[in-house]
Amino acid sequence: MVEIVVMMQLHRVGLSLAALALTASGALAQQEAPRKPVTPTTIKTVGGWDVRCYPVQSLAPCEMWEAVAFKGTTQLAASLSIVYIPARDSYAVQIVLPFGMDFSKGARLAAGDYTSEVLHFERCERIGCLVAMRDGNGAADALRGQAAVKVKVTWFHGKSMDITVPLKGYDEARSALVEAAKQKAAKPDASAAAPSP
Repeated sequence: MVEIVVMMQLHRVGLSLAALALTASGALAQQEAPRKPVTPTTIKTVGGWDVRCYPVQSLAPCEMWEAVAFKGTTQLAASLSIVYIPARDSYAVQIVLPFGMDFSKGARLAAGDYTSEVLHFERCERIGCLVAMRDGNGAADALRGQAAVKVKVTWFHGKSMDITVPLKGYDEARSALVEAAKQKAAKPDASAAAPSP
């Protein structure tokens, strides 16, 4: 197995992820006029994590995000995004992985004694293929105090790989995420409150 431990800020990928997370479904997007991508505001950067909020009304208005690249390249190896949903006191996790994964094998998160169930690929976009954990409380808690999380995947040709995402600053970023999401949920943006006619 190969471990990837190269961390870098991939702002273009981040903006793509933000636009991806906030755009409508494919069918709806084809019917409506193209929308401008929503640009998040970075609240805090801790270690490799960016905590940022979006100027829209949402159950999960903020996220913490980190991306890693394959060693010696700028090619995305994995992007990990965690959102906190104040109304439910819960977390959701989304992972973007590069093309070429074996969809039938899915992906798993592993940190310390924790290993997730198989996470199934939901879809692929221009930036990569997505897996998500809608009930991410177990994963969010398991990452506390850990040095890294491994995203366990299998390439389409059968080779297994662990993609390592460093967790430096995770605990502080998670606290900032919860605080920012609660504040934003309590005071939604006036610009996003009422849809235009």
